[in-house]
Amino acid sequence: MPMGRIDLSGGTINVNYLETYTPGLVFDDNGSGGLGAGVGELNLCGGTLVWHQYEPGVYPATTDPGKTFEEYIADGKIFAHDKAGRVVVDGDTIYADDTAYAPIPGLDEQLVNPAITSVSWTSPFAGQSVVCDVWFGTDQTMATAAKVVDGLAVTSAPVTLAATTTYYWRVDTYDPVTSAKTEGVVWSFTTNAMGAQDAVAPVDGGTGVLKSQILEWTFFGSYDTVNINIGETQGTMVQVGSQSSADTDFFYDSLEYCKMYYWRVDAVTGANVTPGPVWSFSTAVPQCQIGAVDGDLNGDCHVTLADFALMVQNWMDCGWDIAEACN
Repeated sequence: MPMGRIDLSGGTINVNYLETYTPGLVFDDNGSGGLGAGVGELNLCGGTLVWHQYEPGVYPATTDPGKTFEEYIADGKIFAHDKAGRVVVDGDTIYADDTAYAPIPGLDEQLVNPAITSVSWTSPFAGQSVVCDVWFGTDQTMATAAKVVDGLAVTSAPVTLAATTTYYWRVDTYDPVTSAKTEGVVWSFTTNAMGAQDAVAPVDGGTGVLKSQILEWTFFGSYDTVNINIGETQGTMVQVGSQSSADTDFFYDSLEYCKMYYWRVDAVTGANVTPGPVWSFSTAVPQCQIGAVDGDLNGDCHVTLADFALMVQNWMDCGWDIAEACN
């Protein structure tokens, strides 16, 4: 069975469908469309392939649109850099991506922990050592970005972050064979404020909370202590506890059922207090699980002497509407 392979390293190949055959580019080995059996491969090392899709009415209606790019890539018929790279599909065009991808933090990610000390990415040439330059800063144009990695074969870079700041960064890669430089795309992310950030339990807006509750939250940064505040309105919150900032939970057992509560965790260092965001939750509406059959005759969800008094009061009363029926 013949083997055919195309190594595309530059320029553009345009493929059009034929009038009497199936698509003008066939990688299948079943000989469909009369083109003959064979196993084909396309190795993208540069340039682009434009595969013009079938348009109804232009070619005979019997023309088979064939497989998609994604199907051929999944079948291993189309690959990049001798199967060490990544193929990008863009409409009816495919090409080998020579740029770093999959940034961490993610593209345009919000609420990033300002305490992280590095960013990372995936190299475009899988399994190979890829030399990179990494630029990092707060300027979207990258004009004032600092070069935090200079010609190293790494997939992460050290960074120092500030709170509530948007950062922009770029990874430039060098082809492991030709050493040609490919400038990466500019990624960005925004850091969170320091101090308390997210309500873990109860979740913000949570319902059905019990009277005794462990309050939990996430916390960024270094502070001496935290103050826990709670109230039935945002304006009436009062401090109910203080503890080390390393402790991110607090047991509180002075809640009441059927109420809405607001709470906040403030970060404290000396006289400096950084208020946290305000969260809320509502406590449960209790449902009585006992009834008259169980002895709760007055419906207060308790079996007490008051229920016994009702029983005595009605001991001889059968409750029928015809008195003679009780005899």
